[in-house]
Amino acid sequence: MTGSKKNLGTDWERVKQEAVADVPVLYDAETDLYDPNDAEQVADFFAKAKVVRKPRRTKDKSTKDLHP
Repeated sequence: MTGSKKNLGTDWERVKQEAVADVPVLYDAETDLYDPNDAEQVADFFAKAKVVRKPRRTKDKSTKDLHP
């Protein structure tokens, strides 16, 4: 399969280089909820965030789907 390399995810070498160079994260005030380059805004956003978890299915419901 020469020439059709899959995208394997994050380019960690680029990430490491940008971290060392302290490259700011792109931010668009019109679409983003907070400025990721501002530690105070980040802390405020996550302090107010609500974590929502999907409810777990009971064993009865999960096995019923497998064995009708």
